[in-house]
Amino acid sequence: MCRDRAQYVELSPRFFIEYFRGWYYHLIFFYCFAHIAALSNDRFKYYVHWHDFNRRMDEWINEHEIVRRGTDEETLELQEKDAKEKEKEQRAKSRSKSKATGAGDKKDGAAGSSTDPSARTRGQKRKTPDDQDFTPQEEEHDEHEGMDAASIREHEEVTKVKNVRFVEMGRFRMAAWYFSPFPKEYYPDGSIDCLHFCEFCMAFFRFKRELKVHQERRVCNRHPPGNEIYRHENLSVFEVDGAISKVYCQNLCYFAKLFLDHKTLYYDVDPFLFYIICEIDSRGFHPVGYFSKEKYSELGYNLACILTFPCHQRKGYGHFIIQFSYELSKKEEKVGSPEKPLSDLGLVSYRSYWTRELLRILRDYPEKEVSIMELTRVRNEV
Repeated sequence: MCRDRAQYVELSPRFFIEYFRGWYYHLIFFYCFAHIAALSNDRFKYYVHWHDFNRRMDEWINEHEIVRRGTDEETLELQEKDAKEKEKEQRAKSRSKSKATGAGDKKDGAAGSSTDPSARTRGQKRKTPDDQDFTPQEEEHDEHEGMDAASIREHEEVTKVKNVRFVEMGRFRMAAWYFSPFPKEYYPDGSIDCLHFCEFCMAFFRFKRELKVHQERRVCNRHPPGNEIYRHENLSVFEVDGAISKVYCQNLCYFAKLFLDHKTLYYDVDPFLFYIICEIDSRGFHPVGYFSKEKYSELGYNLACILTFPCHQRKGYGHFIIQFSYELSKKEEKVGSPEKPLSDLGLVSYRSYWTRELLRILRDYPEKEVSIMELTRVRNEV
């Protein structure tokens, strides 16, 4: 089927294939978007979203990599499995909400009840003190929080297909995770294989030769704009005002959107401050990540957006950025928290950070028992 160059695989909303990659055969389900790129000699490639994986894993599959298409029975099995999983999740959420609301009603009605609290039916379990005031968490973290169904559908439709496959910055080449709204002239054919960024001024180019000309002219400093507000050994942080260095901050947002699914700030950067974390060597200041925050936040947010560049992840920079945002809040004598919703990786970073911080405090705390208020006080004094 796929070997016939004049034919292409029929598309359906859900798809089952076996495809060959490297030395392995992969048997996997995927959703197939209706996006086909025609190659030379009547060959095709397909843009696919892997079933049960984040959209950052989406990729183009070449025609010759598809070994076989799944049968109708296999596709039907996938659909039935999905329906059961969604129904199970919905029931779990409904039970969680009903228990949360029912707990308050039972507590309020206990005083007027004529039932002996010591009397229990055979199926009831004796409550321990730990069970008395337990209320289940109503809902899980949702990175779509604040978006209605129509907004989510519109966002996913507009950003469905990645328009940039790779991005180069300095010595690193990174695979893009998501769509980013670069000007159309940078991807006139609907997508571009690679964009080239100047790591010092964040200017971007379609062709590497353009970047080389830009670098040879030395039109930019070898560090971010703004003020250097922190330096320790080979690590530095620059504070950049979005209203002053508008083009730099806009280009940084274009770059960040390649790795953040629900980032919406691209153009109006004036109300924000950007903090650029850099590694220092003899060649200059090399950005490894950043975070931004509103200059004046009515809700007390100390962080609006956080990103450690993929080529520098798993080096501890995420924890450093989170710690730095809280240190700024302490210096401003404010209570701060990150803007919600967090991305999936942002949530992981914050949970990891606070787990480490609380365990460190508990390890050194002299008493056997400690309240949440005491933990807060000790944490703020550190």
